[in-house]
Amino acid sequence: MNFQIELLNDGIDLKKEHVHQIESLQKIFSRFCGECQIRVQLLKLGSRYEAWITGKAMGLPFSICHRGRDVGEILGNLSTRLKKVVVKKLRKYKQGIV
Repeated sequence: MNFQIELLNDGIDLKKEHVHQIESLQKIFSRFCGECQIRVQLLKLGSRYEAWITGKAMGLPFSICHRGRDVGEILGNLSTRLKKVVVKKLRKYKQGIV
């Protein structure tokens, strides 16, 4: 069960320290629901970055997670938060605020 969320770089060239910041976000989000094996993977495709969020609950896709919530709902909330945080960080980098 794969969910693809594209991280928009807003037309700026990401430097190594910027990528490091985004990778640190991966660690935060990978702990979001560990028992359900929800993971975030950052991929660089040319100048574009993509985050793949994969989820598996109790070994079955489209299942209910151990906290009694729907996996799709969890991933939906996570993707929105991930996008907002990353876009906010990238805007700060563009403005020169680190």
